[in-house]
Amino acid sequence: MPSEDTRYTVAQAVENWLQYGLTGREATTVETKRILARKHVIPELGARKLRELSADDVDEWLAHKAKEVSTRTLQELRSILKRSVARAQARDKVKRNVVMLCELPKGKAGRPSKSLSMAQAEAVLEAAETAKPWLRAYVVLSLLTGARTEELRGLTWSHVVAYDSARQEWRPVTSAGWEHDEFALYV
Repeated sequence: MPSEDTRYTVAQAVENWLQYGLTGREATTVETKRILARKHVIPELGARKLRELSADDVDEWLAHKAKEVSTRTLQELRSILKRSVARAQARDKVKRNVVMLCELPKGKAGRPSKSLSMAQAEAVLEAAETAKPWLRAYVVLSLLTGARTEELRGLTWSHVVAYDSARQEWRPVTSAGWEHDEFALYV
């Protein structure tokens, strides 16, 4: 059985994973992993020899990072390190993956949600009841689909249909009008 490479560093393992371990991923995913690895993992652990990296080292590093980043980012950082070491392990650069032995601490709280609370959403819907039908449709569609205003602005009235119960068919609101109970949106 080949012995582990005594000179192979954490930085080399991470760079190898970034180069060869992300094939088939979206370009934005690759770029995000690259930024996280080069900003957090490599500067702080990269100089260490991979075979000398201990679970205690990883635990200390994760605890330190937990004071700086959100839990989600911490999960990403641990994943990058774990996958990099696993790739190195598969190539006989190290005998075991010590990252697998480490628990993930809780990171900093993320940014506050900008979402409406249920009470706020209900108030908006109630206020929309007295608005013009097209504005009410815009507000209801935004709230029920979670679409952002810039996404909805691209839609035209030909995308909005009403169920005409007399004809028993869906028709564009431009011809069916707004005096119906059911509406839908073609996207």
